[in-house]
Amino acid sequence: MKTIMWFESIDENDKNSVGLRGIELAKLINKGVNVPEGFVVTSQTFGIFLKETGLGKRILSLIENVDINNSSALNSCSQSIKDLFIRTRIPWYIEVDLLSAYKKFSRDAGFTDEYVTVIPSWLMPDAMDDAEEEEETYVDVLGKSELFDVIKRCWASQYTPRQIVKMKSANMPFDTPQMAILVERVVGADISGIAFTIDPLSGKDVVQIQAVRGLVDAITEEGLKPDIYSVNRKTFEIIDKKLSPQT
Repeated sequence: MKTIMWFESIDENDKNSVGLRGIELAKLINKGVNVPEGFVVTSQTFGIFLKETGLGKRILSLIENVDINNSSALNSCSQSIKDLFIRTRIPWYIEVDLLSAYKKFSRDAGFTDEYVTVIPSWLMPDAMDDAEEEEETYVDVLGKSELFDVIKRCWASQYTPRQIVKMKSANMPFDTPQMAILVERVVGADISGIAFTIDPLSGKDVVQIQAVRGLVDAITEEGLKPDIYSVNRKTFEIIDKKLSPQT
């Protein structure tokens, strides 16, 4: 069992270990796209955490006894599970592997610690779609203590009220991992953006790029109006651009 897998070592047969985001990053790397260095905490590692700590059985008991038609009870169940994750220590041998991988970032950069982004990588498309609005994503995570904490918080996001309802309604196993976790080096960004491979207005032969100064969070979280570029996907010619004031 691999505790972690580096992005460049992933192939399409590893989906159940690294999740959908992990597979997509591996595809980009194989096509020569410059992707920040990173690794995946595999779904199997999540499974061992649940089993070795006894947390899986406690979660099973909580979810089996909750009434999904009672929103107050459902929210309380979800919060109780999150609290259990936060209080439960990751087994030492998993911590060793995680810390060894994390320290590689630091050694390469010449720093004591390195900033990373931590984000879930769901195994199934429907789980990813359901979780997007309430997904736990962490940027600028620094140091082993914070890293271990946010990994557990990501794992706990498998048990939001919405996910609990879905699992109970579909008779899905409550103690089976539905995600891996990506840990990726944070790179400084003068400009960043979002690319839509099919322009919703111009059709399939056009890529739409929305760009802002700094991190892309300015679009997704702060509501900053981006510059918009329409690019011919075959010739890479800029067909149209709409620039917006940015401060």
